Amino acid sequence: MLSMFCLTASYSRIRFFRLPYSAYSRSFSSDSLEYSSRSLATSIPNLMHVSVVRGLINGNFTYEDRGLLDRTHIHFFTYKEILSMLLRTELEAEEIRMTSNGVSSEDREFVGRLMELSEITDENLFFAYQFQVQAKAKRVE
Repeated sequence: MLSMFCLTASYSRIRFFRLPYSAYSRSFSSDSLEYSSRSLATSIPNLMHVSVVRGLINGNFTYEDRGLLDRTHIHFFTYKEILSMLLRTELEAEEIRMTSNGVSSEDREFVGRLMELSEITDENLFFAYQFQVQAKAKRVE
């Protein structure tokens, strides 16, 4: 039987998977897992972070050695895409927390202007640096 710790360790780096949805689906539908151990804890960088959006508006999407645009990342996610991934993989979020690396007054002003153009109603989605996701397999009856 695979433990929750093993799944956590295996999937904490989802952004490096070529096919993250199928990797989750295979693992969580596995008959070798008991329902109670079908759980996921992962930390996912937020592509919608104000620093990335500011770069995009100025024509930049420059990969770096570390951080949100780490050159080793294969997949990028926003909050909406995380929710979509959970739906596709038949997982349900128990908790999604946002981490931040600080917000300047310039960032707040910039995001205020972005929100006038966007459907987004929660400015925190622009300030979240990463999402810490705790999810479990949906119970199939």
